[in-house]
Parts: sequence; C-alpha cells; structure tokens
Amino acid sequence: MGQAMGAFGVRVDVLPAYTAHLKGSIENLNRAATSMFFSTLPRYTKAQKLDIKRRVGDKDPAMVFEAFVDQFATWVRTRNAEHRMQGYGNLTPLESWLDDDAPLRVPPLEDLHLFLLEEERSTRVIHGHGIRWQNRDYVGAWMTGRTGTEVRIRYQPHHPRTIEVFHARTDQHLGTAYLADEASEEEIRAVYEARDEQVSRLRRDLDAARRLRRRRFKAVTRAEPARTAGTMTRAQAAAELAPTRRLRAKDDGVPADYMPRRVTPGAGWAMPHPASPEEKSTDS
Repeated sequence: MGQAMGAFGVRVDVLPAYTAHLKGSIENLNRAATSMFFSTLPRYTKAQKLDIKRRVGDKDPAMVFEAFVDQFATWVRTRNAEHRMQGYGNLTPLESWLDDDAPLRVPPLEDLHLFLLEEERSTRVIHGHGIRWQNRDYVGAWMTGRTGTEVRIRYQPHHPRTIEVFHARTDQHLGTAYLADEASEEEIRAVYEARDEQVSRLRRDLDAARRLRRRRFKAVTRAEPARTAGTMTRAQAAAELAPTRRLRAKDDGVPADYMPRRVTPGAGWAMPHPASPEEKSTDS
C-alpha cells in the first residue's frame, strides 16, 4: 500500500489493527450506508444486526439491478449535498470539500489504469496462438512478429476479458490482449443457470442423505445390545451402495462390480509339473 500510494505522492499513516475508532470517517460512512439505505431495500437479510424485529418488504418482488443503481446514486447525491454533519460545523460533505483549499493533482488516466492492475509473478511467452494464461488464450494484432517474446501480464481482478502485456526486461507496455473464443452472453447465462441447478440438486441430495442416514433402534426393557429398527432387501442395499462403489472405482481404477474369481484350468493348458527329488537336489 505504501508503494502504491507513493506513486501518487500520497502520505500513508499506518494505524494499528482492530482500532475502528481511529478510522471514524470510513466506519461512519459504512454504517450510514447500511442503516440509511441498504436496510430500506426489499429482501434485506441483515435485519438482525439493526435490531429490527421483522424484515420490511420481505414479500416484495426483487429489485432489478438498474433500479438499485439509480436509487443508490440518488442516496449518494442526497447524503453529499443535503446531509449535515454536526462534527464538521454542521456542513454537508460537499460544502466541507469545497471549503478545503488543499491543492488537487489529477494523475494521467494511463497511470490510474495501471494502478488498478495486479501483476502476474511468472513470465509468459508469446506464441503463434497468442498468450496462454489461466488456461485461456489472449490475442492482439500487435503480437504479429513478436513470437517468442518474453512478457509479463497485468490484469484487473475479476475482469478477465482483457489483459495488459509488458516486456519482461524493459517493462515497456506492448499492448492490450483480448480473450480469444469468448463465449456469448447467452452461453454464459446458461452456464450460470446450470450451476445454480446443480447447487439446488446437490442440496436436495444432501437433505435426502441426511434423512436416510438417521438410524432408529428398537425399544428395550433390559440391558442388551442395540438392534436396528427397520430392514431392507438386498436389492435396496445394492442400489444404495452402487454410487459409493462407482466413486471408489474412480479412485483405485477397479470396476465397481469387480469380484475376484477362482480360475479353473481348462483342457490343453500347459501346467508346470512338480519337481523331482533329483531336480530339487541339483537346484540346492
């Protein structure tokens, strides 16, 4: 953090850990956003932290993303321009900002863009298919004639559509590389829907397995070993064990239905004859 802030000439004062009272402005802003805005939205799930006995709007329809962004932007503008802070002379945040005569320095957009990027520690090599990173290929028109060049990658977290490529030795920015063979929005949406369906199916299977694993025992009137109440057929037991056997087969490579069998010699097999006493004495 000190190195990153130093690139913009920002002084860093390191505060001790677990001292929220020393960072009152940030803590107050987060608390205000939670209590004044997020808690008023439908289907808010953190009501117990605000000492609210019931969740307002629990049955309301879910808010669409565009409506959330619009309402949040309205709340931000209202808080900055109308909310007055008693600890700052009853000024609004906007008035306090405008009254501050500290000089401002606007850094170039290119520096800000690189400031938001993380760097891959290992180097990469430009091949004919582009740059291979995280099992994906990235390509760019500027890569023509640069096959074999060793480069470094910088990227924006959670946004893998593009990466920035730099020369490994000179740190010169070579260009932007784009994800090759990118899936469409419909394909990506279908993948996420399939993942949600898989999670729901696994949860149902887990709930069913929890119910089935519960064992009941017969009632007794004297001290004796516990006996299971209820029984099952062999076919039911085999059906229950089949998935487990298939999983074990994947681990050790042995088929689930494999059973060792005794081999009976057939006609015409060449069998070794027992050694004679003379052969045994010669071997010894």
